[in-house]
Amino acid sequence: MSQLNDFPQTLLESLLIEIEQAWEQGRDYECVLRLAEQYPDHADDLLDFLEGLLLIELGSTPDPEASKRSAAGIVARLEADGQHSLADAIRRSAGLPIPAAAISYPAYAAGQLGLVPPEVASGHGVPMRFLQQIDQHPRQTPLGALEEIARRGAALGLNYEEGLKALLAGPNSQTYAARAASSDGPLQKPRPFSYCDLVKRSFRNDPEACQYWLSFDDKLSP
Repeated sequence: MSQLNDFPQTLLESLLIEIEQAWEQGRDYECVLRLAEQYPDHADDLLDFLEGLLLIELGSTPDPEASKRSAAGIVARLEADGQHSLADAIRRSAGLPIPAAAISYPAYAAGQLGLVPPEVASGHGVPMRFLQQIDQHPRQTPLGALEEIARRGAALGLNYEEGLKALLAGPNSQTYAARAASSDGPLQKPRPFSYCDLVKRSFRNDPEACQYWLSFDDKLSP
């Protein structure tokens, strides 16, 4: 059990304790999704914590095949909840194949550069959740912002055109079909997405970066 209980708790610490307890009692990853939606300012930290719990769980299984079966079940549930980038991270860590139609920009960049997705996000100078969300919502993300991500990827060694193509592809009918096939039930409708809200949450501690990424949103222009 976490030692956080022995100290005065911040809201984030309290949420992490709640997640840890739910995980220990019943592997309840859905608790994280509920809390991330309820406390969007802490969503990145909560989802990162969940990824860590999942990876520890998979790494502690002595039987590699049992670990893969467990990972496949987790991936199917995450896909059904719309957590596609997190599902891709679990696939990679467990050695599961990633369907071509489901590969995200972070996964594409990670494969090309030989990095893990958080290192890709760091190399682009953005939080991981920001990169994941604009990758999943290209039609709601200003084109200028996607082009800026592609330029930053090119500076790391990616092909600009291929990177932009991966970003613009986003979820499509092929992707939906692949994810539906791996799910135990129908996929849920995607949650409402707001580029402006995402930027403000992602860069709440960096006003300059926040203003820079907001500048790509034509809706904010006078």
